[in-house]
Amino acid sequence: MAIYKTGSVTVKPGSATVTGSGTAFSTYVSANDLFKLTSEGTTYTVAAVVSNTSLTLSSRYANTTYQTARAENAASANTTATKVFSFTLDNTPVIQNYVSITASETFTDNGAGVLTGDGSPAGSGTVGYDDGAVSLTLGASLTATINISASYYSGDTLSGMPYQVITDFTTNYNLPEISVSDTNFQYIYTKAIRLLDTALNAASVLYIKCASEIEVTATPYGVVLHSPSGSRFRLTVSNTGSIYSTAL
Repeated sequence: MAIYKTGSVTVKPGSATVTGSGTAFSTYVSANDLFKLTSEGTTYTVAAVVSNTSLTLSSRYANTTYQTARAENAASANTTATKVFSFTLDNTPVIQNYVSITASETFTDNGAGVLTGDGSPAGSGTVGYDDGAVSLTLGASLTATINISASYYSGDTLSGMPYQVITDFTTNYNLPEISVSDTNFQYIYTKAIRLLDTALNAASVLYIKCASEIEVTATPYGVVLHSPSGSRFRLTVSNTGSIYSTAL
């Protein structure tokens, strides 16, 4: 089958986890297969099959329509001696790139879980997108009691979603195949072209550039090249793997 779509899935923007219902992922899905919701055009690569009802994608599912803005009082800094604070955001998964923490300085998220303050000196910190865990180190000691507030987006749950996993691939380059019943030709075709482009680019460093109309003849003694000018060369490979060119 070119497409596996039995059952339904639950996904959340900001999370790479796909939870199945009535699915048999362990039997019909493999790493590097392509996953998409039926109603959407974006495809994701399957990074790992965890169980019959769980997949991990190679990137986080993204859909700005299904994420909610959050604002909360995260912690209270009630001592001037403390510069390090840890707390957990109330709603997960946290959408990367959108986290802003206000303390004695403002911390912004770089999309890789790193928070950078704008103080002088600047503070630093981290945020966990899956668990909402935040750790802050202020750049300078506090001079008064403050509240630490957080603004961010979290992903909403999409349950019972129809999906498709493209499971058939060619042997050499893992190009997705198209069957008679496939309805997402444009997405499968685009993925195949991108895989071809990657493979051709990688192979470009291993080519032999030569004149047009050159003829290649295989003989028991090696490969003979015939150029348009009539020149002939034999390529031979020694038992040590060295390649030699000899004019004939």
